[in-house]
Amino acid sequence: MDVKNKYLEYVIIIALAILFIQVLTLVFIRMFYEAKMFIYIISLLLRYFGVIFILIFTVEFLREKGIKPFSKIPF
Repeated sequence: MDVKNKYLEYVIIIALAILFIQVLTLVFIRMFYEAKMFIYIISLLLRYFGVIFILIFTVEFLREKGIKPFSKIPF
């Protein structure tokens, strides 16, 4: 399997999972109106975790291609 296709699959799966979580949070907001703020905060956190995962996969993909995106940052 090509490396690019593997990472593209991971990114697509993560994006679909984020969309699914957002739909679930909307359903929960409709069901439990009193807990709206709590669920909204959880959905925001999950969105940011999804963005972090996509960034990690992008950085790893670029490193495998030989590009060092954050060469000045030691990690």
